Amino acid sequence: MAELRFPAPDRVDEAALGLRVTLDPLGLSASARTYLALRAFRAELDLERELVLAGDRFSLSARTRTPDGEPVGRELGLTALRHVSEGGRTVLRRVSERRLLTDPESGEGVASLALEDGGWYTLRLEGLDRFGNPVTAERQLFVSGDGDETRLRVLSDADVARVGE
Repeated sequence: MAELRFPAPDRVDEAALGLRVTLDPLGLSASARTYLALRAFRAELDLERELVLAGDRFSLSARTRTPDGEPVGRELGLTALRHVSEGGRTVLRRVSERRLLTDPESGEGVASLALEDGGWYTLRLEGLDRFGNPVTAERQLFVSGDGDETRLRVLSDADVARVGE
């Protein structure tokens, strides 16, 4: 059994690490790949669209994966934060909060929300990994309401349409 130590840099990022060992006198070599992870899982948040109408229910999906890409089930908090102007600054005001669970087999979870007031929002997923490290994912969303300066918006479930659809 051999032990190999080396100094770590001041700033460590998550990365895939490769290790190759060669014993020339015997003509032997071996290699291995491992992951340097700062968190036990990562979270992703996806929206059907980044513009919705005030009061309309919309869906969002979340994915949780281990550093090597395997699905993992986790309980996360989902918070809707409205961008509000106060004293010349933009602050985030919490308007909605709920739990979102991802499936252990697929690592996926779905939630639906309806936001009543128009404006910009940040949707934030938050959780803790088994080491107590925070894990977050965020997406921006615009909710078109009564105060929206654009009076006509065309919203579609598809990006591409064929003639006659």
